[in-house]
Parts: sequence; structure tokens; C-alpha cells
Amino acid sequence: CSKVEPDPRHEDKVDILLTKSETEYVRSGNMLGARMLDRLQERHGGSFLISPLSTQIALGLMAAGADGETQEEMVSFLGFGDDAQSTIQYLSSLSGQLKLADRKSDLQLSNLIMLNKDFGSEFRPGYKECISSFPETELMSFNFRKEHDEAARKANEWSSRQTAGMIPELMTAEELQKNPVAYVVNALYFKSSWTKPFKKENTRTEEFTCLDRTSRRTPMMNQRDVFRYYEKDGIKALHMDYGNGAFCYTAILPDDMADLPAVCGQLADGLLEEIQDNSNPVTVEVSIPKYKTEMTVDMKELCKAMGLTIPFDVDKANFGNMMSSDRRVAVTAFTQLLSINVDESGSEAAAVSKGELGQPTAGEEEKEEYKVFKADHPFVYAIYETSSGALLFMGIFGD
Repeated sequence: CSKVEPDPRHEDKVDILLTKSETEYVRSGNMLGARMLDRLQERHGGSFLISPLSTQIALGLMAAGADGETQEEMVSFLGFGDDAQSTIQYLSSLSGQLKLADRKSDLQLSNLIMLNKDFGSEFRPGYKECISSFPETELMSFNFRKEHDEAARKANEWSSRQTAGMIPELMTAEELQKNPVAYVVNALYFKSSWTKPFKKENTRTEEFTCLDRTSRRTPMMNQRDVFRYYEKDGIKALHMDYGNGAFCYTAILPDDMADLPAVCGQLADGLLEEIQDNSNPVTVEVSIPKYKTEMTVDMKELCKAMGLTIPFDVDKANFGNMMSSDRRVAVTAFTQLLSINVDESGSEAAAVSKGELGQPTAGEEEKEEYKVFKADHPFVYAIYETSSGALLFMGIFGD
């Protein structure tokens, strides 16, 4: 008789193993992501999202190539240890474990670093050794002036491949003709089915009140089942697991949509941990939008507003640990391209964080049979790993 292997889709989830210090690093990374979300909601209307984890990995890879005061500020901004080596070790360890947490969920993390041969630059051996703990890291070199079409094609093929086609265009030949020095890129892709999927026949078009107080007809998914639920001080939160429970989608709904900015501010002060630690399984009648969001976030301006400045200043920035070049370079652009699709079967989300290095010019509650979570007005959402709490995506659905 032949041996029958177990179906890996039915294996139990694998918890993330972290040291005491790494547990604090996860908390630091989540707080950084929450502060970014809070800053972004002040600037954006409608719907938007970010990927805290993708941002952290891209910054970590750039920090490993920085030196002196530049590296010190980047390491301090991230909060993952005292130097770039410990930062990279933590991020690579977390990334590797996240990819194995649930065989029923598809999670991919990969990196691309491209250098411009026109500057005579080569990767320094120490930098290559430092980032070697990320197994899914691809190094490329092109003459951006002469090979801009080929370089753009290769980069876009890489992005499309790593995000299952969700982000097919990472850069253009026109960008490369401006002759940047290098690109440091992280791609994060997540796809998983709800543990308790919605039935398509229960999806109905209903009124959704947008952030601008207008109403729009929106497809709302509906079901009643047992979910982890939180309710306190004018806030409701619902947790819906993916796959075997290693990953979770949490929606945080203020009773009054005017309180949404305050909720975002509280997330940076520990509200998400409070919700995760104090949610209980109850029967909930769920009504939540079916939606898709695509956007690009200027992470450079966001990081500068939050105190990270030296890497973007050509007079102060030092990336001498990354490449052999006599020219001073700085991070001239740092953007994040994002896409998320939430429907009856589950969620698919992708983020690509692209750093460009160049030479810039200067009372008692009444008891009831079930709770009602009707997300018919703007709410905050997060996708995270359950055992560590590490945030993959955060966003607001507001339009």
C-alpha cells in the first residue's frame, strides 16, 4: 500500500515563536503602523490602506545599506534593536515564520534590489551578507540610461509575479531614464479564504454612508455566526478568521462616524491590543461591504512627518554600506503601491514598497440573543497574524 500524505490545507496553524525582545519589536512595529494610519486619515478621504510590515522590511533593507547617523536614525525609527544587523535578523525571522503559519493561506514576501551600473556601483560584500538572511531577495544591475526598457520590464515582471498580478507596474522606463542610483523594493502578497465564508445569495445592495456624509448603494455581505466580538465606549469590533486561524481580519466600527479620527488616534495608543485581548466569542449578525481598494501612498512624506529625515537629505544621508560609489545619495522617493479585494470567499491583498535612491537637488447593557455588527458607515480594518499580532495590512473603508 502506498502512503497517503495528509492534506496540508487541514494542518493546524503554526504559532510564531518570538523572544521577549522580538515580542516587543512586534508591538513597536504595530504602533508605528497605527501612527502611520492616523497620519494618513488626516490627509485622505474615502478609502485607503497601508502595509506596516512591507514598510518595515523596505526601510530595514535600506537601513542595512546606510552608515553612520543615517543608519542610527533609521534603526531608531523602526525600533527593532540597536543596529541594522539585529533589525534585519528580526524581520527575516518574522517573515520566514509568517509564510509557514497557515498552509491554507497564501503569504509571499520577497525583495528586489536594483543598482545602476551607470554610477559604477557594486553591492558591497558586507551588505550582501547582511541581507542574505532574506532568502527571497533578488539582486539586479542595469545601466538605467541605456537599458531602461529592459530594466523596467524585468522589474514589472517581478512585481506582477510576486503579487499574483495585483500590482503589475512597479516602475516605468521614463523613471529609469532620470538615472536614479538604486531601488530597494519589498513585495507582500496575501490571499486566504474566510474560515466562515459568506454566501453569495445573502449579499444585498444597501445604503452606505460615506465620510462626506453622502449615501451610496453598496453590496453588503451578510451572515450570522459565532465570531470574536468587542464592544465598549461607542466602538464595536469584529474578528473574522482566515484559513486555519493563523490570520485574522478585524473591523473596528465607531457608533458615530465622526469618531473615526479619534479611533485612529487610539489605535496608536494601544486600542488594537485592547480589542484583541478583550474580545469574546458571541453570536453576531454581520453585515459588511464587499469592496476593492487600490492606491499609492507617498511614504517619504509620511516618514518625514513622523521624524525620519536624514535618509532623505542628500547633504546628510550616507548609504555607503550598500554600494561602492564616490557619490553621495539619498532616498529621493519612497512609495507604497497597494491593492485589496474583500468578497464573500475571503481576501486578497498586495503591497509593494519601493525606495528610490538617487542624487536629489536640494451602565448595564441589556441582554440580547445576538450582537449586530452592521458596517454601513466608515470603519477601520486590519489583517494580522494571530499568535504574534504582527500587522500585515491596515486601512479605512470610507467610500
